[in-house]
Amino acid sequence: MTQPPVRPRPAARRGTELPISAERAWALVTDVRNHPRRVPWTRVDAAGALQVGDTLNTAVGPRSWGGGLVDRMQAERLDPPQPDLADTEGAPDAAGVMVLRRLGPVLDGARTVHVHPTGPTTCRVTWVEHAHLRTGPRALTAPLLWPVTAYVARRARRRLSAEMRITRR
Repeated sequence: MTQPPVRPRPAARRGTELPISAERAWALVTDVRNHPRRVPWTRVDAAGALQVGDTLNTAVGPRSWGGGLVDRMQAERLDPPQPDLADTEGAPDAAGVMVLRRLGPVLDGARTVHVHPTGPTTCRVTWVEHAHLRTGPRALTAPLLWPVTAYVARRARRRLSAEMRITRR
């Protein structure tokens, strides 16, 4: 008897409701200059909002470690949210989707961010992290990285939520 193929589970999936429009949330999550404020111990070498095909390097760890662990990514998909479609029956999903493909040298996989409009001034942002080591089998290395990527996604979600509470006061 053959077994169904095993679908790898995402390393991390975290979502949060935000008291801002989907357009504003999209601008915040696609501006990679914001990344170090939300993801602990990281630096980014890209400027501003991304375009499809742009590459960026994030580095985890202090410069004293020789620059830290570099995570090269390329913007593979950048479809902004379309809130005007949110209430249209039979319309395509109104969510914005950003996909950053990991290019190595150590990590492989992708980070996907969904921005779902939930109202004129509210939205839901969801991070999905797929990560595994380039030098080993995905089935073995992805579970090893799960605690780290889950922590990073949880921390990013919390910091983005905290930013929104501060700016709304």
